[in-house]
Amino acid sequence: MRHGSSEAATAAFAKASHVVALDVNNQRVVALTIEPRSVLAVQDAESGRLTIRMSTQMPSGVRDSVCAAIGLPKEKVRVVVGDVGGGFGMKTGAYPEDIAVAFAALQVHRPVKWVADRSEEFLSSAHGRDIEARAEMALDANGKILALRIKTLANVGAYATGTGVAIQLLIGPWVQTSVYDIQTIDFHFKAVLTNTAPTGAYRGAGRPRPSSPSSA
Repeated sequence: MRHGSSEAATAAFAKASHVVALDVNNQRVVALTIEPRSVLAVQDAESGRLTIRMSTQMPSGVRDSVCAAIGLPKEKVRVVVGDVGGGFGMKTGAYPEDIAVAFAALQVHRPVKWVADRSEEFLSSAHGRDIEARAEMALDANGKILALRIKTLANVGAYATGTGVAIQLLIGPWVQTSVYDIQTIDFHFKAVLTNTAPTGAYRGAGRPRPSSPSSA
């Protein structure tokens, strides 16, 4: 996805007194929360209402996804959240396991529970970051920024998720200029598929961060 103007940025760099460049590698990270993901689905025998008890940061989002996947009205599904035990953005939205447990409970008419172990969580929960970036800045003789040019490759894993792709291609570009007066940009962001776990939000906001001890 492209943001800004390549032509305007090229012109700004051509007249710049100073040009600086930086290669940044945002390493892939795994949240590994204190409490692994867990799901318990129970259908009320009288009302038919499905109650899902789970560890999530977004109960209403999970409810909507379960309803859409299974074909239930929203008033027939209730998601209850107790102690989340950490999330960092990783417990945002519904996972396949959440929908599978809900569907199984409806099919067998009995409570169904699933709890991830540590190894499962490491492999199946959403990872974060994994971005290679090249950033260049053009400045005039007084140090005023004339243009910012960024190219990135984001590894979004084997199964692209809406959150994972949106963070890399939309949300990331929104915050690159921060509070600075940068009138000209040329951002070229690419999301690539690989044989790794999908990426998603990390640290809640899910925006790319520099590789440093404070952000690990």
